[in-house]
Amino acid sequence: MTRATSWIAFALATTILAGRGASEQPWPTVVPEPSSHANVTAFVTRHLVLDLTANFDQRTLAGTAELHLIRRDATAELVLDTRDLAIEKVEATAGTNLWVKTSFKLDQPNPAFGSALRIVMPRGAERVRVTYATSRNARGLLWLSPAQTAGQRHPFLFTNPWAINARSFIPLQDLPGLRMTYEAVIRTPPELVAVMAAEMHSSVAGSGVFKFHMPQAIPSYLIALAIGDLTFKAMSPRTGVWAEPSVVETAAREFADAEEMAATTESLYGPYRWGRYDLLVMPPSFPFGGVEQARDTWLSGGPMSALASIARAWSTHEWIHFVAALPRTLTLAQVRALDDQFAFTKSPNASIAQVWFRLAIATRHEPAYSALEEYMIHIGRRRLIVPLYRDLASTPEGKTRASQIFAKAREGYHPIVQTTVAELLR
Repeated sequence: MTRATSWIAFALATTILAGRGASEQPWPTVVPEPSSHANVTAFVTRHLVLDLTANFDQRTLAGTAELHLIRRDATAELVLDTRDLAIEKVEATAGTNLWVKTSFKLDQPNPAFGSALRIVMPRGAERVRVTYATSRNARGLLWLSPAQTAGQRHPFLFTNPWAINARSFIPLQDLPGLRMTYEAVIRTPPELVAVMAAEMHSSVAGSGVFKFHMPQAIPSYLIALAIGDLTFKAMSPRTGVWAEPSVVETAAREFADAEEMAATTESLYGPYRWGRYDLLVMPPSFPFGGVEQARDTWLSGGPMSALASIARAWSTHEWIHFVAALPRTLTLAQVRALDDQFAFTKSPNASIAQVWFRLAIATRHEPAYSALEEYMIHIGRRRLIVPLYRDLASTPEGKTRASQIFAKAREGYHPIVQTTVAELLR
């Protein structure tokens, strides 16, 4: 089993276990959190309706968020979590579609938790609609340039709602103890496709309008969105893979046994209650190894990622342990002999290649330097490339080489990685 398929097995197991309570009453008493401004003792969100437009030139999402609430206090104001949102207006309604403007106030921002949005709720109102736009530097929105994608033709957006970043692109009650259902309309440039960790309704190709529905109640940190040059390849009636066109066929072959894995996992842990289980292969600059969502898993892509990992008698972990345990005092002849025997320099497994390149740097195994440079240009994961830059920067000549590689690779890195490497090479 490859590292990527191991991740899928783990994701399926955790999703099945999480789904066991998905059909239960999703709105129990919610305990307030110190990381949230939300007054959940007075209001609890049961459903969220989003209508958002992605503007890649401005790097913003703009539109409306409508919250359907359980009201537990007839006189209290509603307090939502936000971070760096521009609030245009707030409306409320009491059981009808007659929306009326209501007063609101944004508190001064807290560096850790953002700003409380305080809304005056008319008597009997149990729905509120906020018209807003995100900031260009929203923490939960990560915008990639075309150069940071596999196809290098179109930009890419993905959300990072984890922990408490959902409040940077949706005004909501942003705490893990609160679970809500949601629906969304996402509007994109016509050449791009939106994907969410939710049921996707049929859409007209090239329309730039995508509709989603999440019938199970989930916490805010699982509201996940990606927009890019994406295409879909079905692998079974309930599994499939989303990826850029240049990657999708390879990914579908790699994960062809996803349905078999799902059935095996169900035999161990019970029924899969989330409907579909799809995979989204992210661009090479995706800075995380993988992320489990409610109905899909996001996996790191790239030409030397775990998608192309080799299946040998040893597992990836065993190979990594073997290479990492090799002494840094090996002679060049010994290093060359190892490379000739096991072809580590040409390894398509990103994790094995990384530990080998660290050894090559330490022993100055120059035949690996060309492959090392290609690796550092095309791999975007911070965990893999930052140690290589650090190793190179430990000597004057190595630092020069690292700076030359960074000049070529920088445009393809995620901004988080760009900042880390730039600081390292100062």
